Amino acid sequence: ACKLWVENIIINDHISNLEPNELRRLTENARACHADPLYEAASEELAKRAPVDVLAETGSQVLAELMDRHLEKRQRRTQELAVVNSNGTLLIYDTANGSTLRTIEAHNDIIR
Repeated sequence: ACKLWVENIIINDHISNLEPNELRRLTENARACHADPLYEAASEELAKRAPVDVLAETGSQVLAELMDRHLEKRQRRTQELAVVNSNGTLLIYDTANGSTLRTIEAHNDIIR
């Protein structure tokens, strides 16, 4: 228990000092490496303070998980939210129940 507490303190201290783009990269890398405690802490911090331009470069699966954890859930109402990232992937998300409705590869050009 003490080791886990120390690990959480170190993680939280580290992520609180990262620039938004560094935090985004850390979040994506932690997810890819299945580093769950680091991923959970980093994604929570990313959802709190990342500007839109940083989130626009975030992978669609990370965005879906951020929305699932941090958007308010509403019952029995469908509210779609479309998010596109810089590689052209369009994510259609139901904010009412927290589910991903579909992911579409929109195009291969960079969005500016």
